[in-house]
Parts: sequence; structure tokens; C-alpha cells
Amino acid sequence: MVGFAKMGWRSSDNNKSSKTGDDINKMGILSFETAKIMSRLLCLYKSLSESEISNLKTEMKSGGVSYLNSKDEGFLLSLACAERLEDLDKAAAAVASVEIIMYDVCIYMYSTAGS
Repeated sequence: MVGFAKMGWRSSDNNKSSKTGDDINKMGILSFETAKIMSRLLCLYKSLSESEISNLKTEMKSGGVSYLNSKDEGFLLSLACAERLEDLDKAAAAVASVEIIMYDVCIYMYSTAGS
């Protein structure tokens, strides 16, 4: 954080950081985290489209996939489904962590707004 102080991103007083400034910095970081999560969810949504599923089925029928993995289409589809569920679980965990941080920041801002 010392490098950022020279760039003017933080207050000129490095020894005393204002709680409000830290909260504003957290909100800025959270906006990037939110954008990253939204991008991840959008990619997951697009991967579940009808055209992507048909492409996946076509790729599963190729000789290389059947030679390396399995010829059982149901088994391969269940693996793909498990992978999508894992991606959804990771996205849900990221949303939960952002929600906890947002809750803390908003509670502080609400409690200081009256004073």
C-alpha cells in the first residue's frame, strides 16, 4: 500500500487512514470482484445453451475422446454436468463472500451517516 500512497490513491497522511477512505477503497475493489463474478456466471450461462450442448455431444463422439476417456455418452455428459455444477458452486461461494464484505461496509456507512 505504500506504493499507492505516492500515486495519490490514498490520503497524504499514511499513518492515519480514515475509515471512510478504506470503505470507499473496499467498494472500488468490490466492484471489480462483482464484475468478475458476473463474467463467470455469464460464461456459465452461455455454456449451457443448446448450441454448446450439441457441440459438446459432437466432440464426445470423436475418436480421440472415446479412445482416451470413454464411449459411454451418458457417463461423459454426467462428467460435464458435474463440472458445470462445480463452476456454479464456485460462483455461489464468490457471491457469498462479496455479500459478507458488502454487508460490513454498508452497516458501517449506515451507522456513521447519522453522526
